[in-house]
Amino acid sequence: MQKLTIKMEGYLETIYALCEQNGRARVTDIAAKMDVTKATVNRAVSVLHEMGLVEGARYREVRITEDGQRLARWICSKHEAIELFLIRVLHVDPAEAEKDACAIEHIMSDASLLAIRRYLREHSIS
Repeated sequence: MQKLTIKMEGYLETIYALCEQNGRARVTDIAAKMDVTKATVNRAVSVLHEMGLVEGARYREVRITEDGQRLARWICSKHEAIELFLIRVLHVDPAEAEKDACAIEHIMSDASLLAIRRYLREHSIS
C-alpha cells in the first residue's frame, strides 16, 4: 500500500466518508469538514490525484478511485479497531476514544493493528 502523510490520510478518509454518505465529495464539503480553505483542499486533492487515489476537477466534485477506496477502507478499519479496543477493553470514554483513535490510526504499525484485531477476535469483542 502507498504511504501517505498523516494529513493526506485525513483527506482521503474524509473524501471516502463523504462519498459513502452522500455519493459524492464536493470540495466545499471537504473544506467544511476539515476546517480548511477550498484552495487547501485542491492542493491535497492534486497530491492524491497524482497518487491515483482520487479523480476530479478543481473546485468540483472529487471521486475516489478503487485504489483510494481500498486504502481509505484500511485507514478506517484501523480507526474502528483502535476505538473499539479503547472503549471495550480499556473502558475509555467513547468521545475520548474516538479522538484518540483518530490520532493513533495514522502512526500505528500494521503489526500492532493486527495484534489488536487478533485480541478482539479471540475475546469475541465486537
